[in-house]
Amino acid sequence: MSFDTEKFIRKIENRKALWDLSAKEYSDRDVKRRRWEEITNLMYKSLQQRWKNIRTCFTRELKRRAGAKSGSTASRKSPYIYFDQLQFLRKTVENTQTQISLNKSYIAETDDECCNIPTLREERERKQESDSDRLFMLSLLEDFKNIPKHRKLSTRMELIDVIKRA
Repeated sequence: MSFDTEKFIRKIENRKALWDLSAKEYSDRDVKRRRWEEITNLMYKSLQQRWKNIRTCFTRELKRRAGAKSGSTASRKSPYIYFDQLQFLRKTVENTQTQISLNKSYIAETDDECCNIPTLREERERKQESDSDRLFMLSLLEDFKNIPKHRKLSTRMELIDVIKRA
């Protein structure tokens, strides 16, 4: 499971109270706590969905192994990467036939989604290709590097102000 570090950094960046020493809110513990709670709530949803996908893949792998005849060749070359780590789920999956029945349709729908886990590099490349905002910002990078060092901080602050007004 990969943690989306870039998304996490963007969430932090948008909350000056967590990082900007010159911001009024930086020294206010209550504001900082609320900003961390905001980030936690935002990240929770994606983590919850990821957990559901991981659990579904485990269930599918368990069923695949149970259906494979002893000594026969597996239909897939490699087992689910987290299968051994998820053994604590085995009892709940095996004892809950209803769960398995309900998941049959969901498993079929998500087959490609979780067992063909893309590598971090593939995922990042796919995101980069389709993110026009990111590509635009990267196009400004060379110009930004040419800004004199003593002007960079004020330029960054001006860019943040422009983004805030948008």
